[in-house]
Amino acid sequence: MRAGWLAGWRAGWLAGWRNKLQPEIVLHGTFCCCLTAHCGLLGKMKIAAAIFRDFPNNLLQRLIVARYCLVGRFTMILQASCGTTVVSTIVKKKIQPLEVMFQGSQYLTYNLKKHGDPIFSSNDQLLMYFKTTQPDGLLFYTGENADHMTVFLKNGAVHVTMNLGSGSFNEVADMNGYKLDDGQWHLLQVSRKSREVSVDVDGSQRLMGMTQGTFTMLSSHVIYLGGSPNTDSLAGSDIRANFRGCMKKVVYKADSLSLDIIELANRGHEFIVAAGDIVYGQCQEVIDSQPVTFLTPESFIALPRWDVKNQNGSISFQFRTSESDGLLLYNSAEYGSNNLDFIAMEIIDGDFYLVLALGTGVIKEKVSRTKINDGMPHVVVFQYRGKTGYISVDSHEYEYVTPGMGKELDLQDMMYIGGLNFHRYNAYRLPKEVWSGILKQGYVGCMQDLKINNNKVDLMMVARKQQQKDVRNECRKLSDQCSEQVCMHRGSCVEGWNRYICDCRGTSYTGVNCEHAATTLSFDQSQYVMVTLPQETSTEAEDISLRFRTSQANGLLLMTHALMPGDSIELFLERGACKLTVTLGQRSKTLSVGHNLNDNAWHTAYIKRRGQAVWFWVDALRHVTDNIPLIAITLHVKQIVVGSMGPLLSGPAAFPSEEGVQGDMPVRTRDMPLRTRDLPLRTRDLPLRTHNFFVGDMQQFIYNGNQFFDMAKEKSVESIEVTARFDPGGSLIQDAVTFESQESYVTLPHHLLQSHTPHFSLSFKFKTRQNSGLILYSGLNGPDFLAMEIDDGYLYYIYDMGGGSKRVHVNTPEPLNDNNWHDVSLFRPQMDQQQIRVDSNPSTVEDMKGYSARHFDLKGPLYIGGLVKTRFNTLSTKISSRYGFLGCMAALDINSQRIDILDAANFVESSGSHTVTRGCTSSEVTCHSKSCENGGQCEQQWNFFVCNCDMTSFVGPHCTDESIAYKIGLNNGLIVFEYPGNSRPSTKSDYLALGITTIQDRAMILRIDSADTQDFIEMELVSGNIFMVYNMGQESIPLVAMDTKVNDGKYHVIKFVRSGENASLQVDREQAFKNPAGHKMTVFNSQARIMLGGRRESTGNISLPFHGTIYGVVFNGIRVLDQLKHGDLRVRKEGDVTLVQRQEQVRTPPQHVELPGVDIEGERGVQSTQGMKLTTPRQAVTDDIIISGDGLECIDDDEDECITNNAGSEDDIITPSITITRLSTPKPNPVENNVNNTNNCKDCPQGTQIFPNTSGNTTDMNPVSPSVDGKTTKKNGPNAERSSNDTGHLNIFLIIGIVAGVLVAFIILAVALYRFRSRDEGTYRVDESQNFANLEAKKQQSNGGSVASVGNGKAGGKKRDVKEWYV
Repeated sequence: MRAGWLAGWRAGWLAGWRNKLQPEIVLHGTFCCCLTAHCGLLGKMKIAAAIFRDFPNNLLQRLIVARYCLVGRFTMILQASCGTTVVSTIVKKKIQPLEVMFQGSQYLTYNLKKHGDPIFSSNDQLLMYFKTTQPDGLLFYTGENADHMTVFLKNGAVHVTMNLGSGSFNEVADMNGYKLDDGQWHLLQVSRKSREVSVDVDGSQRLMGMTQGTFTMLSSHVIYLGGSPNTDSLAGSDIRANFRGCMKKVVYKADSLSLDIIELANRGHEFIVAAGDIVYGQCQEVIDSQPVTFLTPESFIALPRWDVKNQNGSISFQFRTSESDGLLLYNSAEYGSNNLDFIAMEIIDGDFYLVLALGTGVIKEKVSRTKINDGMPHVVVFQYRGKTGYISVDSHEYEYVTPGMGKELDLQDMMYIGGLNFHRYNAYRLPKEVWSGILKQGYVGCMQDLKINNNKVDLMMVARKQQQKDVRNECRKLSDQCSEQVCMHRGSCVEGWNRYICDCRGTSYTGVNCEHAATTLSFDQSQYVMVTLPQETSTEAEDISLRFRTSQANGLLLMTHALMPGDSIELFLERGACKLTVTLGQRSKTLSVGHNLNDNAWHTAYIKRRGQAVWFWVDALRHVTDNIPLIAITLHVKQIVVGSMGPLLSGPAAFPSEEGVQGDMPVRTRDMPLRTRDLPLRTRDLPLRTHNFFVGDMQQFIYNGNQFFDMAKEKSVESIEVTARFDPGGSLIQDAVTFESQESYVTLPHHLLQSHTPHFSLSFKFKTRQNSGLILYSGLNGPDFLAMEIDDGYLYYIYDMGGGSKRVHVNTPEPLNDNNWHDVSLFRPQMDQQQIRVDSNPSTVEDMKGYSARHFDLKGPLYIGGLVKTRFNTLSTKISSRYGFLGCMAALDINSQRIDILDAANFVESSGSHTVTRGCTSSEVTCHSKSCENGGQCEQQWNFFVCNCDMTSFVGPHCTDESIAYKIGLNNGLIVFEYPGNSRPSTKSDYLALGITTIQDRAMILRIDSADTQDFIEMELVSGNIFMVYNMGQESIPLVAMDTKVNDGKYHVIKFVRSGENASLQVDREQAFKNPAGHKMTVFNSQARIMLGGRRESTGNISLPFHGTIYGVVFNGIRVLDQLKHGDLRVRKEGDVTLVQRQEQVRTPPQHVELPGVDIEGERGVQSTQGMKLTTPRQAVTDDIIISGDGLECIDDDEDECITNNAGSEDDIITPSITITRLSTPKPNPVENNVNNTNNCKDCPQGTQIFPNTSGNTTDMNPVSPSVDGKTTKKNGPNAERSSNDTGHLNIFLIIGIVAGVLVAFIILAVALYRFRSRDEGTYRVDESQNFANLEAKKQQSNGGSVASVGNGKAGGKKRDVKEWYV
């Protein structure tokens, strides 16, 4: 036996020595037996060294030394005996490569850039073993910018992409259709030598290829194994998922560098960082469940109750978040029952808590060792075994023991994951230990791999069945959301999980983006707000904030009160400092913050309590932190009062009927002060502290997530009593200004806008009665612009970032011109989105995905309230406004910077005595039916009105004064308006209106030229018709009115409107339109000059000169003739141009006449023989632009002479008479300065402006005519004549005509009679005061005129120059 033993020993020794195995030391028994005889000298030395190194205190124990014996893949220690003790055989596994498990959120990273220079390699090799059951996942990545080598699984096949900077390499090892997600180990090798790449899978599938281009070096600064923070954004990646499975023996070689990544990570190498809780040394089955993300604190998933059988159950899951508070899991007994069993898992201030109750006590334990709101994956495993069990977070295990005698966890309600249904669960009725529930903080973040009692739960499938819209099927961390300025009005942005959280408590606004005005309450002495809770609550955590403004040094801000007084929170001002007293049981703690807080400025007080710990601060002042002495940490609250203790000092309000409190007290008892009332227990011993009343304003009272002021204003609950006054918004109307005129505006410096940054936001308040108007505009000096306008009472946002202009209608259910304040907020929550909101209406979202330009490049100042009047026509056609804003603006905020409009303005434009004033004055409606005469349009200003006379032949405050007219004689002449060199507009639309009298067949009336292009607009007479030609840079576009001849010596009104390439022309009542086919240019570039009367050639001659009279020319708001008369240096006259003098104006009420047989509905603003009685407010420059002049002037021609015809002259061979009826407000006749008698000219032409009868009423008026002194004279007949002298001079042609003799006289008479009998009974230009009473006798002509019957038997004839009848 001994010989066999020795032989075996020697064999084992030799085998072990050959394999260089070290001796194994086994301790057993209490004494030592050393078989040194068979160990040899070297063996003895090794054994002794091992003993003294590892077991210095165990020399008395039995020591049996054996050697390894190699048996296959295992080693076996030989049996040996010493005395009666036998050492059993020990079998040990051979050392294997270390395995590591990835669960989808974990990965390893080797950051070369942080710890040295990046790697530049010409040869790379990757060797790795992996197994998985998931078809997709990132295996390996290394690279920098475009350079990369990416290896991933997609649909069960290995994909390899590589780029060295000059082209990509993409190969797929599909294994002939065999999928590698089979749960078996697979060997993958990827090699690169210069540009040659090979891929080998399990030694059976080998791919060869070449990278593109000539580059051979791979630049790498980071290595990812098993996943990355943003897999879908990695170069070469075609998947979004990280790897879920196991890996081992992962070696990456770059030239001479060799990295065994898993071994280095296991040893804690400083260059390698492990993301998440990576499991080393084991490989478990990966749960195949879809991750979910809870997007909001209100989102949740409801599961069946947790069935705990035989005091045994388990829950495990993985979560990932960056938010500091949230309820992960909650399951309780039936809601509202007396059963107190429940389980909850929650995150409070970044720590993980387990809360468990078995009916006889509650445990609340912080389990996490570090903060778990780091955005990294964390694994939770909970094992329930009755009173005891354990929970682990990231392998940190905690064993619990519940108090009391309870052993069973009796759960009957549903299990909620991610939050609670707070519509069903009253937060005040939740267990006081569940702080996240009390604070209404649901979980926002990712969750996956949920197993309940070892059963997998597919959360996404359940969420779809429950139609949970705020649960998404993904789990990934997005970039920081607060990098862009999304919170308005200086709200503080807090990073959440893939969301931003705007903390608006320190502002006067609420809402997701701090865009809504907060509810404000004003308190006088004894006024208060009292909240009575449905039942007394018990809480261990509170979050409270209150914003206040006062000039009083003392006063109560808020105070809580319980049924059994003793517990309270008191917040109050004392000598200008803000103080907090927290009383729990018999112990209290008082904290003080700040001083001089009674400065009548807004301040916000914050209170945060978590158990014993209390944090207290005001505004940005230093936080004061303290702990309440530990007697009790529960706060009982039944009532909360704000502003005054009054309701607590009266019986009925203080103690409503409830268990323990008598509701039928005598009235006298109820009215007694609380401190003297006979109440249970400690009430008599603890009287209330008294505080002064608060006088001032308050906002933002938030108590554990409840906006009590908003709830009171909306009356959503009945248990809030308010005696304070709700502020309608006046206290928030800061820096208000009033735009009293539509022509007033303010310019602000360009740098204030900074719209090219991603932090762009803009907000303001406004109120108006105006139907339309431009509120603001920026970008007048460049292609990019933004604008806001009111159009038909609704708000529009118009902008262009370089990709074309867009017009956005802002969502509002009703028009906004209701004279109430409205909040407007424009902001960019992300780069590819704009949002604009009015009041509390849903935001209008402008999606800019796919836009090539996403930034404004605005040039020029920011205009507030309007623009220069002449620049409106240069704006985009998407902007409909042609005048400024009328009303009040306030609280302008740009990029969270409050702007005082008048203080920051670098220019303020006023309109006469009406300007931009500080403050907001009240508005009165002053426009009425008789505000403007002669068809003028009444435009309501803020506290006054103006008459727009552009569409009449009159001017003046009430459209009763004659417009300016100039006569261009036979010697030719020009009127030229020159735009200054630095103010040459480029327009997309134009409007032109004027009146003329002439007998020419061919002439150029007007031409508008460009300074540096071939653009022009031209008005010509062609065969007596008005012929318009316009060219915007491509081709000339003609437009003609064919049916109306204007060379008949009568007054005609012409208007032309262009919008882009389209145009309309109206001559009297005839209208013509032009909509050219194809795409045409739309901008009239650099308008330089307006020429009236012809066109100046380079030779100095005037081509196609016009002879006649031009009246009231208006082009794009510029009254050219008015400017000439008033000496404007931009206008000049050349040649035979004279001003037509006017009589003193006669003002009478506007009257009507109805033309029988003529449908005048809709014919507003056309120059004819019909008047308008009533005026209606006009809010925009329309296409109906009519500017007419006065009566016809004498027009000389080559054949006849123009002679002033004095009544009763013996030379009057023919004295034609025209009988007319009068309308209101007669037009004075044109006279020359040297003519004294103006009452006897019966043949001078008269003019009448005809408008449709918008009211549908007709009025027969007595004929009136002006006397010499301008006074109105009544005549006895229904018809009356109006005399006027035309301007004329005797000349040589008249003398020759007289001398010619009787023969010539008879010839002239014959010709005159012939022309008289064959005349066109068409348009008469008559005065507005004329009334056609007998129009039934004549048929109305096509141009809207008519020939009047002669009421006294005299023949009526066509109106011609006096020269036609004179012999």
